[in-house]
Amino acid sequence: MTHGDIIGLWALGLAILALVLHVPLTMLAHHYLPKVEDYIASYSRERLTKRIAKLQHWLEQLNDPQYFEDIEWKFRERLFLVMYCFGVGFVIQAGTLFLATRAVPNSWFWKPPSSLPFSNHLPEYAVAFFLLGVWFAGRNMFESASLKPSKRPKLRLEIQAQIDALKVKLDEF
Repeated sequence: MTHGDIIGLWALGLAILALVLHVPLTMLAHHYLPKVEDYIASYSRERLTKRIAKLQHWLEQLNDPQYFEDIEWKFRERLFLVMYCFGVGFVIQAGTLFLATRAVPNSWFWKPPSSLPFSNHLPEYAVAFFLLGVWFAGRNMFESASLKPSKRPKLRLEIQAQIDALKVKLDEF
């Protein structure tokens, strides 16, 4: 077994481990991140007041109906952006497949000159647009969690409890 094979096996093992562990680690991070932020903020009076102000601002946003209307519009705009990225990726992929299989006769449209910056890298551009679409879709879904009306009262109560606990720590300083 060569050195390259060993590195390849380690890379494969690391990739499989990342695929298996990314969901539970994301769930843990989502659950424990506010607690870690509160713990870090509790070392300083300034950090504690900044953390309380940040949470109060978020609570005010959750109580404002205009905030949710703005989020809904951003959500819709990002959905269009996701669809455009996927659409451009599909068009590039179709063009690449037509060129690769020689399904169309040679012409200036299907055989762009090599001086153009995109002519030799069509598959890379297709992959880039697909990855952009997936990234925007994931970001959109992450930020859409607060749009669910049934979660809003629970989220408000959790933030208010967090603010109260931090105020108690602030009074101890």
